[in-house]
Amino acid sequence: MNDSIYLERCKVLIQKKVKSDDIKNWKNKDFLHLSHEISTASKISISADTLKRVFGKLKTYKTYYNPQDETKKAMAIYLGYPDWETFKSLNNDLVHTDPDLAYRIKSIKFKRTIFFGIAGSFALGAMILFIFYNGSYPESFKFTGKNLTGYPPHTSIFGYDITRIKSDSVAIDYDWSNPMIEKLEKNGHTITTMHGEPGYYHVKLLVDNKPKSTLGVHVLTRDWESVISTFTGIRQKLDSNYISKGVLHVSDKEFKNTGIDKNLVHIVKFLNYKDFGVSGDNFEFELRAKNTKETGGQSCFDVKYEIICENGNILVLLVEPGCHKYARVQVSEVSLAGHNNDLSALGQDVSDWRTFKIRTVEKKTIIYFDKKEIYRLSYNTPLGKVKGVELSFKGRGMADFVKMYNGSKEVVFSDEFQD
Repeated sequence: MNDSIYLERCKVLIQKKVKSDDIKNWKNKDFLHLSHEISTASKISISADTLKRVFGKLKTYKTYYNPQDETKKAMAIYLGYPDWETFKSLNNDLVHTDPDLAYRIKSIKFKRTIFFGIAGSFALGAMILFIFYNGSYPESFKFTGKNLTGYPPHTSIFGYDITRIKSDSVAIDYDWSNPMIEKLEKNGHTITTMHGEPGYYHVKLLVDNKPKSTLGVHVLTRDWESVISTFTGIRQKLDSNYISKGVLHVSDKEFKNTGIDKNLVHIVKFLNYKDFGVSGDNFEFELRAKNTKETGGQSCFDVKYEIICENGNILVLLVEPGCHKYARVQVSEVSLAGHNNDLSALGQDVSDWRTFKIRTVEKKTIIYFDKKEIYRLSYNTPLGKVKGVELSFKGRGMADFVKMYNGSKEVVFSDEFQD
């Protein structure tokens, strides 16, 4: 699908934001002011003349003016979206149900058709008009959600209209750990699902196995929760208290009560899902932790922390020196494993209390260990708001505190695990 209908939606929203009936009637000083507002908000330079072309004040040789990608990104950021693709994704349902937009885009397409009809031959113009009036519109659909946030067990309700999609392969992917993809009935309108575990799930509408729209389902925890899993398939949630004496840790007694053989390789995970009120694209995360044999840790004494965001995750897995084949780092679409990358910097001694930290800014992530930078990488796809934190230890490591700061270095979350 081209961007014309989304651009029309963007123009409508900008017009509402600046509280103007018709930007076409603006004077030059008004466009200069809007140019300054958008450039300031997005950190992307966009000229007044470009805005005049976007809103039709300046005519171009093209029937429909499609600005550069950076211009569209700047306008999306001005409206509060991280980028143009996210703007399109989150407005996908509206652009297909708004009658005013449908009329505007139909007018644009009609003008474009007439333009090419005059420029070319009558036969070519007639053929274009024939295609136009016989279904050249992009296939439209509706995909909405209700009850998308809550505590487990949690049922979400999804509404859909796929009657105008030609393909018979339309399904919904619930983003479960065990993949569950369910085919949708062509004439159906509602489907529900239940998520029994905390997490942030990306529920996708699939057409021919390709995602067309995504909705986030946020299943919350009331505080920190803990799960122990083994490589043999055992998975057990702990209901007892694992915060004691200022640390987050599963004691010998509590572990014994699980009935799991301590000689089995096991992972202890602590998780906390809530809205943390900070963007994963401009924040700092800090953890003080250790993992040693004396606390119940197991070789290679893994310490993994993962920040779950709306559009992707940040994951850092550190191991003891010599084990960095198993180290791992992931930020948004970038994922690196020690098996085929040199991640020796993530091989660190974690047998005593260490401070682990990450900072993201301008699509760059910097990893620190005891206040020293050890690794950095860049990414492209914005992460969005932070929705959850998971701490994992091979064996039974300990955490002393978890803190999070926004881009202004203000504390937005702090837990020192006091009883």
